[in-house]
Amino acid sequence: MLRRNRGNHLIRNWVVIVAALAAMAVVISACGSSSDSASGDKASSGEGKAGPKLEIPPISDADYKKISVDAFDYFIPKDELPPVVADTLALLNQPLTDEQLTKLNGCLKVAVCEIGKGPLSVGYLETAGNVPYRKLARAVTIATALRIPAIGKIYYTDANNNLQKALSDFRGMITQKVDIMTGIFDYGASMKPLSRQATTQGLQVIPGYTNYIPGATPKEVSFQVGLDLCEYGKDYAATAIASGPKTGGKAAFLTGLAGNPFGNGWQKCAKPALEAAGWKVVFNGATEDTPQGEAKQAAAIISSGGVDAIMYDYTCENFIGEFIRLKAKIPTIIVSSGTLGCIRAVEKAYKDGHQFDAYIANSDIWFGAPSIVAAVQKAQGAKTPFSQVIPQKHIPVKDLFAAAEAVPRTIPNSGNLNTLLPLSVQEAAFEG
Repeated sequence: MLRRNRGNHLIRNWVVIVAALAAMAVVISACGSSSDSASGDKASSGEGKAGPKLEIPPISDADYKKISVDAFDYFIPKDELPPVVADTLALLNQPLTDEQLTKLNGCLKVAVCEIGKGPLSVGYLETAGNVPYRKLARAVTIATALRIPAIGKIYYTDANNNLQKALSDFRGMITQKVDIMTGIFDYGASMKPLSRQATTQGLQVIPGYTNYIPGATPKEVSFQVGLDLCEYGKDYAATAIASGPKTGGKAAFLTGLAGNPFGNGWQKCAKPALEAAGWKVVFNGATEDTPQGEAKQAAAIISSGGVDAIMYDYTCENFIGEFIRLKAKIPTIIVSSGTLGCIRAVEKAYKDGHQFDAYIANSDIWFGAPSIVAAVQKAQGAKTPFSQVIPQKHIPVKDLFAAAEAVPRTIPNSGNLNTLLPLSVQEAAFEG
């Protein structure tokens, strides 16, 4: 207790001390407001404002080799991957608990899901949620977040192929101060102004999977994670040329949503690579990633006189079916999503006597996971390069027949080999 005869002196000292502490608090607050996340100045270790430090679990050489093949369809040495991608594979190698699986299945059915007590929130901005690939991609995002104690809440929106809805959803997440916003940014450059607005407010925006925001800088996004689309386009071209003819060939380019940055990205480099070998791109179309759109484009290719190679950035099942239905010769087909339906359709067509070459790339469904890992690491003080390039190439579909045959038929044709999800989660994703 303070003695009365010293009261005035002590009160004056106490006022000085309180004023000094208040000034320090203002300085600390100001420093926090300039950090890379809405959660403030993130601690680089231990329990900080960005939650418990993300600890990457150790992984044995044997386990890494297995998950590498599961992820890419072939082995890629760890030192050939960006560190955050290798970290992500090690994280996803850890099995989910029964409790986490139950939570994941529940999250697939709601727009806002509490997954823990961590201070960070994740927003998943979808543009075409009815596409099976997108359902699985959402499940991967939730499965990744569940393994990171710093994340406590996940938001989900679906624009249903409507640009204005996509922008409105984006604004909503910015208003709610969602710490980390990701998704498949089909509308690319149209989302750049809002990305800049979010980044200015200290929120992180990371276009996940393979749809970049073209020309975005660190002022608009935290990272660009995914393929080198130009190299990927050159691989499309090289695969077609190797299949033949070596020169004078005709190609069809197809993508899902017209004008999306993924399709534009690979096509602008595939075209000159083909032309350098004497090929011509004689058909260009968009399917909206629907079976009806794919069948329609297949019929249009046939009625236009046919091509030597179809290059499409989704799956092949409906193209093969339509060519067979219309009794047309199936050209070389090169696609970028390893759906079970595509693999099964190629195998059946071969057994039925149809002769054509078919190539496929891994489904890149898990490519959104490194976005989440990188964002959390950044929030907790890590320095991660702006560009995170994940390797990708096409391989013969026949190389995946055995892997597809091992998947139970309870997984529909729209399921994929490269999700890094348990089969039960794939089933739940399609039901959600």
